Amino acid sequence: AYLNVVYWGVGRTDLLGAQDAARTYFGVDAARLNLAQSAYLATLLPNARRYNDYKAYRPLIRSVLTRMVREGRATQAEASAAWHYPLRPVGWTVRYDAAGNLTSARLSDPAAKRTQSPAPQARFADGFLDAVERDLSERLGRSVLYRSDVTVHTTMNRQAQVSAEAASRSAALPPRATLGLALLDPRNGDVTALVGQKLGDGVLEQWNNATRARRQVGSSIKPLLYTLALSKGWMQSDTVLDAPLDGDYQPRNYSGTYSGGRVTLRYALDHSLNLPTVRLAQQVGLNSFVSKLRELGLSPAPDTGLPLAIGALEASPLQMAAAYAPFANGGTYYTPRLITKVTEGGKTILTVNRSGGQRVWDQQTAFLGLDMIRGVVNDLTPEQGGLGWKARIDGREVGGKTGTTNGIRDLWFAGVTPGLSAAVWVGRSDNASLPASAYSG
Repeated sequence: AYLNVVYWGVGRTDLLGAQDAARTYFGVDAARLNLAQSAYLATLLPNARRYNDYKAYRPLIRSVLTRMVREGRATQAEASAAWHYPLRPVGWTVRYDAAGNLTSARLSDPAAKRTQSPAPQARFADGFLDAVERDLSERLGRSVLYRSDVTVHTTMNRQAQVSAEAASRSAALPPRATLGLALLDPRNGDVTALVGQKLGDGVLEQWNNATRARRQVGSSIKPLLYTLALSKGWMQSDTVLDAPLDGDYQPRNYSGTYSGGRVTLRYALDHSLNLPTVRLAQQVGLNSFVSKLRELGLSPAPDTGLPLAIGALEASPLQMAAAYAPFANGGTYYTPRLITKVTEGGKTILTVNRSGGQRVWDQQTAFLGLDMIRGVVNDLTPEQGGLGWKARIDGREVGGKTGTTNGIRDLWFAGVTPGLSAAVWVGRSDNASLPASAYSG
């Protein structure tokens, strides 16, 4: 278990485990390493930077072989053969004398370790498995991950996971952009699929954007504010002024323009107008909005102020999918669940019951909020300024909301169908801006 996860230096990415090390340093699978190669890799474990000075650390290989003979792990003949083997770590030009002693060593190709290391490979359901491992470690301790007779039962829906990964592979993203995607069952909060990175030609990194990333959600937060207004007696036909605010805080609509007149709540959400949204937050009350976001599993930063209304909140795709689920289930928030039970040697050692759920909207309010986000998807054509029209699915009732942040650093879509709640984030891991062409609704 240790050798499968231990750090062994840097290639294209961090080298983790014996397979990465074997492929990078010697171009073979770990199962095909000979004794000399294995002893060399053992000398790198305390400090992988030893790779950069082969001459200084070559004697350690002899020490490893001597100890193996002393402890009965190898015969003297095997150790002698390994010492005389002409070992050539990637990137090094080396010469030996007949006794196996090093006569010269030169790091002739410093980039070889990076170019020879295997490209990162994504396992099926890699993001889901990462989330399960983290959840399991928190519940039972990390040692449970390495016990051979442990079986973990999860909430994954294989068809949903396969479809989510296929969508990730086919997604055309800007250069160096990646994504995070989460799907859950709104009826109970069971997580059905997670994708932590752009698959295929993406920037595959060892980070699970579906659950661990916290990025600003932009306008995808707006339906939660508008639904809060509906719960307080507002109607979709009620109007709010689309004009600059008084005071120091001066948000702008995405277009940089404003009508100067009053617009209905539905119109403002359909067009994702910032000025009416901030005014609505002032009238509904920021404290009330903060409390509702917390009920929905989100964590607004203290003293965010009015920018919270238009997306100054950081969340993961899984958190946003869970926050949107009450639109599809009549108003109940469920804490996402990944694991149903864990057995060891056939005996159940952990049962994870579904969250009992917390009512956050009454049924009428949930339906009205759902109607508004269905409007975002269906009310407007692209020519009319529609933002969510690409989410339309023939034969399915889809509701949702796009979101983008300043400088186009984050792109979001969160939405629901009757049996699914989902959210996807697109952006760059270094938080750099995406090209303006990336935001087209």
